[in-house]
Amino acid sequence: RRARGGGGGGGRRGAVAAPSTGASGGAASGNGGGEAFPSVRVEYAEEEGYHAQDGQDKWLDEHLFRGRRGGVFVDIGCYDGVTYSNTHYYEVRLGWSGVCAEPNPEVYPRIAAAGRSSGAPVAVSDTAGMLPFTAAFMRSSLNRSAVDFDFLRRSGVSSKEVLVPVETPSQLLRRLPAAARERGVIDFVSLDVEQLELRVLEAWPWGDFCVDSFTVENEPPAGEPSTLPRLRRLLLPRGYEHRARVGQPASLAHMP
Repeated sequence: RRARGGGGGGGRRGAVAAPSTGASGGAASGNGGGEAFPSVRVEYAEEEGYHAQDGQDKWLDEHLFRGRRGGVFVDIGCYDGVTYSNTHYYEVRLGWSGVCAEPNPEVYPRIAAAGRSSGAPVAVSDTAGMLPFTAAFMRSSLNRSAVDFDFLRRSGVSSKEVLVPVETPSQLLRRLPAAARERGVIDFVSLDVEQLELRVLEAWPWGDFCVDSFTVENEPPAGEPSTLPRLRRLLLPRGYEHRARVGQPASLAHMP
């Protein structure tokens, strides 16, 4: 699982806002209420080209995008651009353009090595600057409190602190290709920044782009309540609907 805080992704789980659909793709009720959605894991075969941890990319493709070509994506917390990636399929298979934010200097070069041209070596948060980042394989994060150091020790995974550049969402979106910026529409945003997702969304430039769909990891710290109600309070008034929970603490949101 990848842990990011503003960059560095975790294990691809999230909340998606979209026209209300249950885990199986059928109509769902109570999408503005509590945790009514069952979690679903979408199976796929390697030859299909999907990479997401629990099939988020396939779910979106089957229920929302339906093979759409030439779309625009933003992947915040991208890791190496392949492992558990929610966006690899869209860039590599369907020719989408976009930006993959990944601040971990140890894995960032792998994005280009995977044939993706969308990499940006930055973390993303509500303030810009240089901040300490815990680089620890797939548990890396700006949010040190989200790093499970006991797990790292048990697994024999080393970690180190590095300074990384941090951009606000507005700054990151300026990295989109010119044609995408002129279009003013982002088809899909994947957000996985290890318990800092709300901070990123609260700083999101809602007036600059229309975002069709989000997948947002909403795994709270151990012993704390789900952040899903807060995500809904933020996204639903902006016209989104909670469509599904793909993965254990994951949700999908879409603007109909």
